[in-house]
Amino acid sequence: MTPDSDVQKALDVARALIRAGVPVFAAEPCTEGCPRSTVINSRTGERKPHVGGPGKYHLPKHWEQTIPSESWLDTSVNPNGWRPGYALAAVGGHRVDFLDGDPRNGGDVSLKQLEDEGIFPVTFGQQRTPSGGDHWMLAPTGLRKATGETGGFLAGLDLQAGAVDGKGRGFVWIAPTVRRSKVDGELRAYEWIAEPDFEALDAAIEEDDTGIEGIVSLITTNRAKRTEPKPRESAPIALHDPDDPFMTPSQLFAGSGFGAERSFTLAEAQDFVRPSLSALAAAQIGEIEESANVAAATLSHFVPAFWSVDEAFGLLESMLGHTAYDPNGPSDWTADKFLGVLDGSRPPADPWTAERRPEPPTAPAVAVEAAPGEEHMTTLQRLRNRLVSMKELSQRATPDPLVHGLLNLNTESWLIGAPGSLKSFIALDIAGHVALGQDWQGHSVVQRPVLYLAAEGEGGMVLRTRAYMKVHGEVEGVTFLPYPVQVKSNDGQWAALVEIAAELKPGLIVLDTQARISVGLEENSATDMGVLIAAVGALKRATGACVLVVHHTGRDGGNARGSSALDGAQDTELKVTRPDNPAGRASLVCKITQDKQKDMSEGDGRGIELIMKIVDLGIDPKTGKPISSLVVNPENDAADKAMRELEGFTVAETESFKGRKPEGWTATVEGVPSNATVKRRILQVLADHAHGRGLTAAQARAAVIARWYEKGKAPDHDSWIDSWNTITSLPMASNLGGERWALDQAEINGLRAADPFA
Repeated sequence: MTPDSDVQKALDVARALIRAGVPVFAAEPCTEGCPRSTVINSRTGERKPHVGGPGKYHLPKHWEQTIPSESWLDTSVNPNGWRPGYALAAVGGHRVDFLDGDPRNGGDVSLKQLEDEGIFPVTFGQQRTPSGGDHWMLAPTGLRKATGETGGFLAGLDLQAGAVDGKGRGFVWIAPTVRRSKVDGELRAYEWIAEPDFEALDAAIEEDDTGIEGIVSLITTNRAKRTEPKPRESAPIALHDPDDPFMTPSQLFAGSGFGAERSFTLAEAQDFVRPSLSALAAAQIGEIEESANVAAATLSHFVPAFWSVDEAFGLLESMLGHTAYDPNGPSDWTADKFLGVLDGSRPPADPWTAERRPEPPTAPAVAVEAAPGEEHMTTLQRLRNRLVSMKELSQRATPDPLVHGLLNLNTESWLIGAPGSLKSFIALDIAGHVALGQDWQGHSVVQRPVLYLAAEGEGGMVLRTRAYMKVHGEVEGVTFLPYPVQVKSNDGQWAALVEIAAELKPGLIVLDTQARISVGLEENSATDMGVLIAAVGALKRATGACVLVVHHTGRDGGNARGSSALDGAQDTELKVTRPDNPAGRASLVCKITQDKQKDMSEGDGRGIELIMKIVDLGIDPKTGKPISSLVVNPENDAADKAMRELEGFTVAETESFKGRKPEGWTATVEGVPSNATVKRRILQVLADHAHGRGLTAAQARAAVIARWYEKGKAPDHDSWIDSWNTITSLPMASNLGGERWALDQAEINGLRAADPFA
């Protein structure tokens, strides 16, 4: 039996998976038999009840549609939620995929092949199975699941994944599930030997260093070698529908092309098979067996993606019940003869397999709000009441500011930046200043309550809020919701958030981050992003607040990641950038620029420079090690001082050259043409910073880039080499040993004295 502490730890990991966007579902045990399922002998077609036993579980219906929600584990919300003795499973194809290795069936040989070929992917978590195999957590591949050699992979290896459109979902059992070992028959629990690391996953995705390219190429190549299925003949068209087995309005398939690409929504799959089932229900004596065969062949394409063998057979039997068919005779055939068609042991002439495509998301309901006296008006009447002339519109009040010149009330705004750009710290800083009513970076602020949705959980916010309060004192007026409330959920999460926000009446709502609240929505889909935009708009309309969404930029660091539909919806877009220091590490300096302002000026183009301050938070009682966090430094000129340090200057050095042209006194050095900018800049850096210690070529180049070039830009290589060689060959240049160069101080002092800029 698994100890309670191990079970609790496993449940904590499962909840962490869900909060990170990985669907997890619970499965009920069938210890003495599974009355809701049967097994079919593929050779004889014999159908018997499934024999249960310890370590065997029922898969819930439509587990492929599981979304990341803790309600799947909570028995107070979901009667089929997890309880002791139940299993847990994680679904691939969302935030992560899973590589399932089984050494008993050749998995060890296949793994060695991947390692020898250098294509074993980077892993971000590892689980040991009861039979001695492994589940590795990978970055999402974008593929549908691949099982063994027939699925496009290798012997003993399965990729439990799912394509971006929802095709081919797979799952893996996870701790604390207990199953019987296939090696010695003992009951054992799955065990995390390396817990999921989503920070490392995000960093690897950002750096495009996930290592999945090799297995993606392998699976894609193997699948391309398969023989394409024969084209399917059109399903027969029924003239009537005596009994709709799907309990939906009957809309018979009429050759509109469903299934042309072999991917279907549930509604499309129902429409595809409905005609053959209806034709079977209407079959007369002499036609029944043939009609049943056609219906079974049609249903077989949708097993198991939409219906299990049992469910499909149940549909077939239900339609046969409308005919003269008698299972006890006198005919010489029974419906069981079609089980082989349904389970694939006797495939039809065109044995293609349907793949499930998720239902299109629906936008939250949006109605024209009723002004006082309009409660009983139609939408048409309410819209007519809102017609105004140009003069009337021009005389209405201007937008109400929240942070003057940056953010207005009653707007939909985005704060974007690359991962690690410190944007969440900035969002917290803005939230604190709004709650306190204090000016923010020279912009006056209207004091209003704040609702902060910390969708990445409370873990990261605890130290941030502790550091903020250490610098600014106790802050009243900021309410946190540390939970990833989902725009698209099966339990009305977003509607509940809108109701809570309406009760709190905040002036600022921070949604941090977009990725964590939009699980299940495709970022590059204008339709899906329309659902997100509508959800943000619902919050704005319910509160009149500025809704500030924290979001990532794309790989190029330019625009917000995902569909351009976001750009059109924004009232404001603030962009955070963070330069690298000369040593190649990210600095504590960042800058905010106004990429978009729909109703205001976009500023002077210079942006707002910020510097983070490291706040010591003492010793962690759990580990005994120091802990700290960051806040935006509130000191005047803190960012300017930090930029000077980042560029390698001391305050004293920069003060002596303040206001002088970049080329400074080096413009007069003999042997350096007046237009040789790179050479002048090298001289300036050597004069300012080399002194008695000297600078290597690499150090000098880093200082030149930090001082005179924007991020991502640098002097071209050939120009740099030519300039460096010229400068180090001058009589005034001296090598201090170890290729560290400086300038003769006596000559420098002489040049300084004659400097026209002094």
